[in-house]
Amino acid sequence: MHVHQAVLLAWVGPRTGHDSRHLNGNKEDNFYKNLAWGTVVENGKDKAIHGIHKGIKNNQAKMTPEIVMSIRELYGLMSIRHVHKIHFPEFSFFAVWAAASGYTWGHLPGAITKNRKCYKGSSPCHSNSKTLKKEI
Repeated sequence: MHVHQAVLLAWVGPRTGHDSRHLNGNKEDNFYKNLAWGTVVENGKDKAIHGIHKGIKNNQAKMTPEIVMSIRELYGLMSIRHVHKIHFPEFSFFAVWAAASGYTWGHLPGAITKNRKCYKGSSPCHSNSKTLKKEI
């Protein structure tokens, strides 16, 4: 059992949700007023609000803010295909396009949304990446 779970059990009561939530986003703050039981969805929303998984804080991020800004600068000068093939072949085409257009790394300035046919939650993004590549 983690410290925050013990604090919740002692001060708030028995578990009423699947997750324990840190309301201010600080995992080290285990004061009972900062903790609450909640659902997985509520915990995910808390993380989004506090920016827990943005950019390099996301443990699956392969790019850095510097790389993203370079991609965006180059995309202003040449096609996204050239940016990908010539300068950043180590990343997938979709990853380069997503960084340039602000689909990912949206918290950084300078996203270039020209010809952006894919938006978060729309079907082309999540159904078939080959379709997306043909459209761009």
